[in-house]
Amino acid sequence: MKNTFYSIFFLFSLLACDNGDIDVPSFEFEEEIHICDDYKVLYLTNTDNTEAFILQLSNDDIAADFGVDQIAITETNTNYRVFDGAFTNDYFCSPIPPATPIVITDWKGVPGTDNYIQIETSLYLSASKIGHKHSITLHNLLLTNNDAQSILEESFEFCSFTLELEDKIHFCDDYKTLYWANNDNTEAFVIQLSPDDIVEEEGTIQIPITATNTNYRI
Repeated sequence: MKNTFYSIFFLFSLLACDNGDIDVPSFEFEEEIHICDDYKVLYLTNTDNTEAFILQLSNDDIAADFGVDQIAITETNTNYRVFDGAFTNDYFCSPIPPATPIVITDWKGVPGTDNYIQIETSLYLSASKIGHKHSITLHNLLLTNNDAQSILEESFEFCSFTLELEDKIHFCDDYKTLYWANNDNTEAFVIQLSPDDIVEEEGTIQIPITATNTNYRI
């Protein structure tokens, strides 16, 4: 499914109209999110890689704590760019972008009291994985370019992605403590059991989840 801006409006003068057809961006993106530089650059592309919607974040913006964070939209952290040809991942992930393709139009984010990037961080659990789920939504997104054209979207769901803990399970204290950790051992999902919970008989037992036997720690 493609993300689509539902409302687009343009503000331009009659003089600008005399210069020819205005390049109207499609704002239709592929679902896959592209990530560079330890999650500090995130971007969406159109089908032929000639348009990109880019967020540039800091190290602290993708938080390890659960909850909702708000980051002000600025002209440097929110951009929509139209290129004269197809780009590769190197364009955004290299320290120095390639000389080509050339940016035709650069739409920049406009700051405002209620113009912000919302990042919601929650616990991700599946049958075999555990980690963080980050959902990013832009509220009251306003973009402008050098031709005095503007694009407004009240709410734009940018992406959701998951940072998983490693697959390996660790055991301590005769299997009474079991835990999964992330790659740099700064986060852990911990289950603490009693000697009677690990039984030798074949079968299934159920143990109530409590505040003391099930923890996620950072």
